[in-house]
Amino acid sequence: MPPGGTLTVDSSVDDSRYVGVRAALRPDGQVQVVVEFVVETEDALWIEVDRVLEDTDVQFGVTPTLDIHTPDRYRRRTQTVGYGELLKYTVLVRNMILEGKLVHSGQIQLTEHVSRAVLGKTSGTIVLSSQKSPGPIELCRTLVWSAALASRKAPNRRAAIGIAKS
Repeated sequence: MPPGGTLTVDSSVDDSRYVGVRAALRPDGQVQVVVEFVVETEDALWIEVDRVLEDTDVQFGVTPTLDIHTPDRYRRRTQTVGYGELLKYTVLVRNMILEGKLVHSGQIQLTEHVSRAVLGKTSGTIVLSSQKSPGPIELCRTLVWSAALASRKAPNRRAAIGIAKS
């Protein structure tokens, strides 16, 4: 798994489980994803977030429900992700999967969540539907957010050199 990228977190529909998925852009242009954790309490969630965010190049995406508890030390690299981002990114990430631009290590639980996720049509687009899916899909939701955010190309950071005319 490449360093950096984006960690996103979510909770299950019944708040009995908290998950974190990290995605990072590889040098070959593919996005690689990994399940960083699945825990049962919010306290355990923040311990795991601390572990992953020790890498200061990792950005952080958090759902509105959990956003209020985000520690201030992560605010500068945090963005809120939710249903609106699922609406924007589901088609993009689905296409990334179909085109072979998204890879993972074969983690069984992630594969199960992605396989059971049902797409629903709304507002002229498709989105993941927790209500229509026959079981939990929180890992799939976090995969969508993480993969989409990690797929952004990093800005070119070449130094600007100015030459003064005399």
